[in-house]
Amino acid sequence: MNQVVQLACARGPEGTLRVALGGEWKLARGVPAPRLVIQEIERSPLPRRVIFETGVLAGWDSGLLTFLVAVLSRCTRLGVEVDSTRVARGCQAAPRTRHRGAGEIRPPQPEVEPVLARVGDAAIRRWMGVCDMLAFIGDAFLSLLRCLAGKARFRRSTSCSPSRTAARGRFPSSRSSTCSSGSTPFIRRSPRSLAA
Repeated sequence: MNQVVQLACARGPEGTLRVALGGEWKLARGVPAPRLVIQEIERSPLPRRVIFETGVLAGWDSGLLTFLVAVLSRCTRLGVEVDSTRVARGCQAAPRTRHRGAGEIRPPQPEVEPVLARVGDAAIRRWMGVCDMLAFIGDAFLSLLRCLAGKARFRRSTSCSPSRTAARGRFPSSRSSTCSSGSTPFIRRSPRSLAA
């Protein structure tokens, strides 16, 4: 059933402006521009209150929402009160959440974490730090014991150049490498010398 879009404005007693919406307010059928209602609102004297009536509204989509948002934003700028209690059920929430005050844009509020959650996170971070520190101390102690027992294994540094015997492809039982920065050489014992 195709119904024609209906829009009517009428001034009532006590400075009210009644805006009646009827028919199917869908983009495919065409939605009237909010200009007519806005001109009526701006006409002198300004209405104290705008009342929307949608008793004969057959259907609607985002076209009606766009129309309502435009009218409500103009009412907010002019300081005119809006009564949207008679607007279709799905349309009531959108304009109210969008327009809270004249030119007022509220940034999203950061979510505040509960105190107990913050304390728990801090305790977990400290415990993990203690565990990491104990693991480091344990590894350092085991390395010291290996060094004292003569079973230490050293890693070659990438910034050091091997000695001249390494250039020939052979390494002596006790090889040494000197770092290019001129620091003292480190000595690595061969597996044969550790077995003795």
